[in-house]
Amino acid sequence: MLEYIKHRQKLLEKKWDEEEKKMAEEAEKEEARVAKIEAEARHKQFLLERQEDERLRQRHIQRQEKIA
Repeated sequence: MLEYIKHRQKLLEKKWDEEEKKMAEEAEKEEARVAKIEAEARHKQFLLERQEDERLRQRHIQRQEKIA
């Protein structure tokens, strides 16, 4: 009977270890996915800011040309 209990305990520990490893891998994948989304959002924001800067620069040039 004791042998059976020890055997079951080992099986359960192995199962728990595998589940823990799987959860860690899933968490790592999720972190990578979130990091990618955040990087894409930062890039999009950068492009929008650059576009706005260019618009303001063109507006400034047009004003300067009107004055001249």
